[in-house]
Amino acid sequence: MPSRKRDLQQLAIALRRFASERDWEKFHSPKNLSMALIGETAEILEHFQWLSEAESKTLPAAKKAEVEEELGDTLIYLVRLADKLDIDLIEAAFSKLEKNRKKYPAALVRGKAHKYTHYQK
Repeated sequence: MPSRKRDLQQLAIALRRFASERDWEKFHSPKNLSMALIGETAEILEHFQWLSEAESKTLPAAKKAEVEEELGDTLIYLVRLADKLDIDLIEAAFSKLEKNRKKYPAALVRGKAHKYTHYQK
């Protein structure tokens, strides 16, 4: 099935099945999944650690494939954690985006990278 036809709910179901078939449910506590998520995120960082800004935007094909794999691992742990906590990631992301719209009004922050507290009076 092409990825555009898949969604996070289907991924969550597939991950539940994958863990169940291996009797890994007992290891997939929110604590353990969040720790695994951080580990995978750090593995993404390793690929960019010593690159320049320009180099980070033009990865060689082999390096990009490695980053893609780490992003997949990260998404797996993120979806699994959200599933365990019964959190809808899409709704959580849209909710956070709305909060960020209020914290970072486009007219005020355009082209700037300060934390939102910089703009509060």
